[in-house]
Amino acid sequence: MFFANQEEWKKISAFSFVKEALGDLDGWQIFEAEGTLEGNELGEFTVDGKMRIFGKIDIWAVQLRGALTFQLYRHTPTVMFGFKNTGIDLVQVGGDKFFASGTINGALNILPECFLSGSMLADIYIPDLFKNHPGFQLVNSKLGLPLKVASTQLMVRGLKASFDLDLGWLGVWNASIDYSKNAFTQPTEFIGIHSGSAIDLGGIAFKMNDKKVQANDTTFVPFTLNTPANYAYAEIKANVQPSTFLVSPTQKIYTSTSVDSAVIFSPAASTADVGLWVLKNPELGQWKLGVVGKKTGDSIHFWAIVKQRPEFSFTSNQIARTVFCNWDNSKATDSSIVDFFIDTDDNGNDGYRIGTVDEKKGSFSYTMTDSLKECGYYIYAVRWDRDRATNFVYSPTLLSNLKVALPAPMNLSGIYTNKNIVTLSWAKSTDPTTTIYLIKVTDETGKDSIYASTNPYATGIQLEVVNAGTKTFSIQTQGLNQSTGCWAKFPKLTLGAEEEPLIGFENSMEIIPNPTEANALVRFKQSSYDKVKVVVVDLLGREVLHIDGGFKAEGIHSMQLDLSHVEQGVYFVQVVSGSNRASTIMTVIR
Repeated sequence: MFFANQEEWKKISAFSFVKEALGDLDGWQIFEAEGTLEGNELGEFTVDGKMRIFGKIDIWAVQLRGALTFQLYRHTPTVMFGFKNTGIDLVQVGGDKFFASGTINGALNILPECFLSGSMLADIYIPDLFKNHPGFQLVNSKLGLPLKVASTQLMVRGLKASFDLDLGWLGVWNASIDYSKNAFTQPTEFIGIHSGSAIDLGGIAFKMNDKKVQANDTTFVPFTLNTPANYAYAEIKANVQPSTFLVSPTQKIYTSTSVDSAVIFSPAASTADVGLWVLKNPELGQWKLGVVGKKTGDSIHFWAIVKQRPEFSFTSNQIARTVFCNWDNSKATDSSIVDFFIDTDDNGNDGYRIGTVDEKKGSFSYTMTDSLKECGYYIYAVRWDRDRATNFVYSPTLLSNLKVALPAPMNLSGIYTNKNIVTLSWAKSTDPTTTIYLIKVTDETGKDSIYASTNPYATGIQLEVVNAGTKTFSIQTQGLNQSTGCWAKFPKLTLGAEEEPLIGFENSMEIIPNPTEANALVRFKQSSYDKVKVVVVDLLGREVLHIDGGFKAEGIHSMQLDLSHVEQGVYFVQVVSGSNRASTIMTVIR
């Protein structure tokens, strides 16, 4: 692949504006890539190679994985992309070692409104790029940079994003970013705080006339927790660290050698570092920090991370085609909103947004219509509070879309072979307006692909699907004016016997099944690359069916015969390729 390099982009008029805004761009790459792209029948793609992007950044290995789905409803109109378990792996950025591996779930709605939503969970190796950032000074002093591997979560809503970085016992660092403003003409909003609301609990700086340190001099510095907190911190700054210990509201004493997962002491690693007490889910009440051997210039600072509100949850019930959602709004803030989506399953967050309401409202309703193609949906929601997303939550049960659905095909059955050949069969839908049947394949992770379609007279199809035994196959009736039926699942496919390869072209053809009713498969061997046609004639030599198979390479091939309009009787099936001709007898029964 090759998209554009620096010189080509310089010819674009907009480039002069970018250069003026950013200054000298010598040595900066805009966008070029080279590598390989591979995919399979389920829309899973892998990219390997080298990619350069805008800036002095060089990513040497990129891999994409997962699935992208596309939906287009002309009648609504609705256009959307869904991302389910789509992953990306990146390694080596510039001269700094870098590794990120994550999974993206979400959706991009194009019509009737453009809206991006989703989440990314990732493990990330943070290079020593943030050493001068105030927010990472404490992280650097206590964990050290580069940070090995940390768990991250990125949640996106339109042009806003909420980013969480799990730093273990240091807490969860959260940042909210607003890209709705022009990055060149307006400041982009950015704020980084720990998970929850940070509150300052005070502190003290020691100053004494006598600068001598008295080893037995113990000073108690109190701080009070009145609000439940995720974490509380006591930071000690000193050139030479004094000895410290903690006393809880229930008079329990913690020393630097105490073994307790809820109270951790991290000593200063150098004179530039700080001593740090970390309290997880601390008791409410007055705590005391005992300081032994204080001196002028030493200082103590306390702060806490107040617990956030509980994760959002809602209940749902359905009356006819209307779904009613309700939740506890007693602690809703002025800035919190809730987005609602519909989805065909209960995972992935790759559905379509159906509405947004203030959390204070406490309720939301949505009425499903015939324009929705599925006969059942899940509803999921995500709350955004002060520009920070908390969690995606799905309705626990599938909600019925009581639409006027076309009858589904009946008598579904299927087999597969170890050679990845899948044969599906069914009895036609009873609806005379049927135009096509859609065949859907669902893999073991829940990802769907519309794999094939057939004409309304077909009663079977043969597909090539890798690992067919682990996948689920479904069929849907579609009719005039975008009318649809409900998806009907085929029973679990059974493993059939391997078919013996055809030996030679001369009379090396077979009809499956034979006798047949309305649909059959003709298998034949092609001795060389040539044009192929299949002709069905009756006993009087009259042609009743002609199929042009196009050019086919040497090897074994198969073609589908639609016999729904062929009368009951005995026929000759001929396969013609160049100067070669093979034939066999086929019986059609009704």
